[in-house]
Amino acid sequence: MELIIVIAILGILVTVSSRVLVTLIQVSTLTKVKVAMRQESKFIETSLSRNLKSADAESLRFYKVSGRRISGGKIADAGSALTYQNVNPDDAAELANVNEIQFALAGNPDRTICYARFEGTPKGSLDTQGFIVRSVIDSQLATNHPEYCFSDDNDLFRQSFQILHMSSVDVTQFDINYIQTRPGLGYMTVDFTLRPVYWVGGEDSLLSRDVVRQVVVHMDGLTW
Repeated sequence: MELIIVIAILGILVTVSSRVLVTLIQVSTLTKVKVAMRQESKFIETSLSRNLKSADAESLRFYKVSGRRISGGKIADAGSALTYQNVNPDDAAELANVNEIQFALAGNPDRTICYARFEGTPKGSLDTQGFIVRSVIDSQLATNHPEYCFSDDNDLFRQSFQILHMSSVDVTQFDINYIQTRPGLGYMTVDFTLRPVYWVGGEDSLLSRDVVRQVVVHMDGLTW
């Protein structure tokens, strides 16, 4: 009888110990993922804020883009289905649908920088996720053909195109708001949410899966 009790107690101890060990491993893994996500978000924040602070507010253009995707780390267009709709920033309802912004830097008006969120699939996967991308285009070309910024028709595309985060990060939100204070000056906010593609914590995890960030920039450019 005593032997049975001892075996039962040992069994309980082993079960509890294994569960504690599994929990510790899981927490450690989730913590590493969260740290990596914060590093990814910091890179995106830095890129956006550094360029927007020096942007020429009068050159800002907002677009609702459809028919453009990411496939295996590259841009994939849907041919004639590709559309670029110019959005008035004063129209809050339409601004909520914007997924690409283009602007020139006050100190370099010949070059236009483009940021966008496109959906697609990373290399080796069939699951759709969101990507924040960046490119540069000649400003005159951007005025006549804004769709060329993320296209091989743009000579600067190949050397400037970037996906601003790892393929294991899903960008679920990319919201833009702009308030013009006076001609050439304004405030812009960019809200984005990053979510790890691989998450061992499940939906009931005590740690939040999402990393939510907001970039707030006073677009003063270069004034004399």
